[in-house]
Amino acid sequence: MKSLTKWLFCFCLPAWLATGCDSKSNITITDPPDPICETHYIYKNESSFDIEIVYTSATTDRREGESVQIKRGDEYKVLQTNNPGNFSPLNLLYPEGGTGRITISNGIVELSYRSIHTVEHSVYDEQSYVRTKDEKNLLYLTYYTYTFTDDCFKDGTPIGEKE
Repeated sequence: MKSLTKWLFCFCLPAWLATGCDSKSNITITDPPDPICETHYIYKNESSFDIEIVYTSATTDRREGESVQIKRGDEYKVLQTNNPGNFSPLNLLYPEGGTGRITISNGIVELSYRSIHTVEHSVYDEQSYVRTKDEKNLLYLTYYTYTFTDDCFKDGTPIGEKE
């Protein structure tokens, strides 16, 4: 029995080696795929009123782009995949290349911010957000959470009055 196994091994080994060592096989080794980065902006409304966020043109005081309503106790989420790793809140509300202003209103007072200026304690101030990160395989997630409270509107301009 041992000699039969030995002879079988001697005949099968060269045949097996000949089939698996072809240098022209179509198996290729490629670089791993690039990681996918996503930035999530979450705007929570913990104030006493519903909130509206509007983009206004810098030259005409006319609404452009989208506006967003966040009901009291609700939140608005924005997923950004085109600018990974860079802090750029609310940029999806701007028309392409827009440099106007964002107006945030609670129905009584409003706050206006130029999109190219950072104002302390505003939606453009990265320090006003709670930032968390998560990684899942090649998916890199960054979350920025901004919470609107009644204090956010204490220095607002009454609606209808110009700054």
